[in-house]
Amino acid sequence: MIARSAEGFVVNPTALVQGDICRGYGAALASSALAGVVAWVLHPLVEPTPLLPFLAAVTYSAYRGGLGPALVTTGLGALAATYLFLSPATFAIDSAVTAFRLTGYLFVALLISLAVARLYGARQQAERELNQVKSARADAEAALRVRDDFLALASHDLKNPLTAIRGHAQLLHRQAAQTGTTDGEVIAQRAVGIVTATNRMATVLNELLDLARLQLGQPLDLHRRPTDLVALTRRVAAEYHLVTERHQIRVEAAVPDLVGEWDSFRLERVLANLLSNAIKYSPR
Repeated sequence: MIARSAEGFVVNPTALVQGDICRGYGAALASSALAGVVAWVLHPLVEPTPLLPFLAAVTYSAYRGGLGPALVTTGLGALAATYLFLSPATFAIDSAVTAFRLTGYLFVALLISLAVARLYGARQQAERELNQVKSARADAEAALRVRDDFLALASHDLKNPLTAIRGHAQLLHRQAAQTGTTDGEVIAQRAVGIVTATNRMATVLNELLDLARLQLGQPLDLHRRPTDLVALTRRVAAEYHLVTERHQIRVEAAVPDLVGEWDSFRLERVLANLLSNAIKYSPR
């Protein structure tokens, strides 16, 4: 029923169904035999109604295997009750009373079989739907893991050239600033723009990784370190001030510095998203 493959363990639905059928009819045979033993042992007590233990066996068989095993138990119960109690040592129906009692048993057993078999079918359907949901969830989680691995690999491969670009831009900015000329100032501004763009790309990659982790139900890893919120805000505002000519970005702080243990990278991303949306959707 369960086989091992290269991807893991694979469940064979056909084998599961065959196993359920075997268990159902096995329960029918076992419950019929047990009902016969109980009826025989308790015969002095249940002599007026020796068929009651067989009705209990029918109920159990229907619950365990559905309509087929219940009907098998019904037939076995009728034969056993006739041979052991109604017409001892023979299967002949020798009186109207015996025929009436046997007919009543068959009628009640059929009603029980149909009613409990419907419950059995509903339970089986619910179990199948639950297994389908579990399988779909497992497939979705596997797909998310594949995507997460891909994003992690892509992020790593993209961050390396971004780091190199940012390093060259920072070096260019320092060299241009040292010249003190107009051309140097222009180059320095362009270098700052390159650094800002690479920072944005790195931010987008980190956001994709965070989103993938959240969809997998994994917590975000916070890298707390001493961070000055005022200085962080001023730095981000200065970077975005260079990318817009229609807006004036000004930072007003009640205190000169505010240092605490925070994840500076994620706080920077929050501020960057806020300023980016403000620039994009504000007319002036």
